[in-house]
Amino acid sequence: MLPMRWEPRTALHQMREEMDRAFDSFFSRSPLSRWWSENRGFGDLGPSIDVYETDTEVVIKAEVPGVARDDLDVRVANDSVTLTGELRREDEVNEDGYHRRERCFGRFTRTVSLPSPCKTEGADASYRDGVLTIRLTKEQEGTKTKRVEIH
Repeated sequence: MLPMRWEPRTALHQMREEMDRAFDSFFSRSPLSRWWSENRGFGDLGPSIDVYETDTEVVIKAEVPGVARDDLDVRVANDSVTLTGELRREDEVNEDGYHRRERCFGRFTRTVSLPSPCKTEGADASYRDGVLTIRLTKEQEGTKTKRVEIH
């Protein structure tokens, strides 16, 4: 008999699946079940983001699928960007008809520190296919905060 090769990724993946099953089982039978499914939202961190910079600008991309453009708010300071939004629940199926509920709903706020000071004027935000893209021009000075319109 040959020894089996240990694959850490496989072992971790199996452990996570077992933990997920345990939590699903607990919450599906618990009085906390309804609260958990209605209040977990985007979690403590908010949406997943990418931040990168070029020689002239800083770009932030945030995944916010299903969030309406009107339910997003972007505020820019010279050293940070704050994203606020809400993913609203669709009440088209009776609660008893669900077999699994994994989608997140609710309000979120996420503040991102910028790697370089940026101008608040001329900031641009666009929203397409569930991805919010914010482009900021780098600057050396300034401390203003400004609301950015999303188009």
